[in-house]
Amino acid sequence: MARKKCLVCRKIFEPDKWHPYQKVCFNNECRGTQRILSLQKWRIKNPDYFKQRTDNLDKMQEWRKANPNYYIEYRRAHPELRDKTQKYVREFRKRKREASKQKQNLVDKY
Repeated sequence: MARKKCLVCRKIFEPDKWHPYQKVCFNNECRGTQRILSLQKWRIKNPDYFKQRTDNLDKMQEWRKANPNYYIEYRRAHPELRDKTQKYVREFRKRKREASKQKQNLVDKY
């Protein structure tokens, strides 16, 4: 595979065989810099992306003020969804507790 010059540090490197279009070497500093640069480039291309989200947030907050009891009434009308959610949360917390216990046992063991 052809060798390339890193865009950040300018050193020669051999790209990963699964990512032949790789632009930076495997150095973490170069990869971090490339990530920041590509994010800046994306933000320049999409300047209104976060503005749309805040506009939508304002509309949602206005709707919630206009319909304060909507979610309460919806849950009251659909108890099966409430039960499903409660079951999911219970199981999630149980798995989390068990994982925490296993982790603590490993720490105590060593």
